[in-house]
Amino acid sequence: MVDLVFLQSVSYIAAAVGVCIAAIYYVLNLRTAIKTREAQLFMQVFDRFREQDFWEGINETRKAEFDEFLEWTQSKMSFDEFNKLNSISAYFEGVGVLLKRGYIDVGLINDFMPITIISYFENIKPYIQWRIDRSGSTYRWKNYQYLYRVVKDTHERRLKSYDKYLMTQNGE
Repeated sequence: MVDLVFLQSVSYIAAAVGVCIAAIYYVLNLRTAIKTREAQLFMQVFDRFREQDFWEGINETRKAEFDEFLEWTQSKMSFDEFNKLNSISAYFEGVGVLLKRGYIDVGLINDFMPITIISYFENIKPYIQWRIDRSGSTYRWKNYQYLYRVVKDTHERRLKSYDKYLMTQNGE
């Protein structure tokens, strides 16, 4: 009789543990689903934000600002190039948001486009500096600045891990 009570108690405990494990699993899956959905919503908004047409519309209303930028930088940039600069910078700003929030891993970025991020940022530093000076705030393109610094800090270290897999100059 004691064995039956003991077995019954063990089965109740096992059932309770199973329910707890299922609840924990559900909560973890729910968190992942919420993060994924938030990233999807961000991308829907972001897709419009980075479109060149969007920036052409914005910059059309800020033509005087473009002229001021040309004067400040002594640039020969065309208005179309200025719109493209804003569009591409907006794209990298969005990638920086995804990196900062943990939706994308810096390793994935380093595998895919580190040189593009680093070289483009270094080429447009005068633009970013002009934006910072003009607004009086270092927060202009802050997520792109964050992306640039993190990628630059991690890229060289990451490359060294690939050395043993790459061909040498003699083709081996």
